[in-house]
Amino acid sequence: GDGSVEVETDGKKIIIRIKEKGAFDSGSAELKFESIPVLAKIRDVLLDVKGNVAIEGHSDNIPYAGRRFESNWDLSVARALAVAHELFGDPRIDQSRFKVLGLADTKPLAPNDTRANRVKNRRVEIIVQKGKDKESPDKIKVSSEDDPDAELLNLSPTEIF
Repeated sequence: GDGSVEVETDGKKIIIRIKEKGAFDSGSAELKFESIPVLAKIRDVLLDVKGNVAIEGHSDNIPYAGRRFESNWDLSVARALAVAHELFGDPRIDQSRFKVLGLADTKPLAPNDTRANRVKNRRVEIIVQKGKDKESPDKIKVSSEDDPDAELLNLSPTEIF
């Protein structure tokens, strides 16, 4: 493709990184027409891979100056939602596997010190935690020897604080 999407795998995690230029005009959270077929391919991947999915919007650190959004927080959330809504257009997508979040400039890929780096930081990431589907029978075992906080799990909510 035109390099508007990168895929990174890291153990049980798949990160699908959609760069701003391929999907959105500057300061906009409206998906560009040409990103729709790309998202359709991503949707096919998500239908095949089990696991929970986070859709995260990211911005650079330049204060957002447009009228549509209050800040980079708004913009990053709106972009993540735009991607989510496009994926959710297919009824086969199980929305209970997803969470959608905006992270503004809190998780940059590169320091926001050059134009090229800021371009890199403006993105939406679809992060798939492979294999752990919500109906997974293997419960996580917590043993209190390994984890001093484990006893908190046995307290009622009022006892924690």
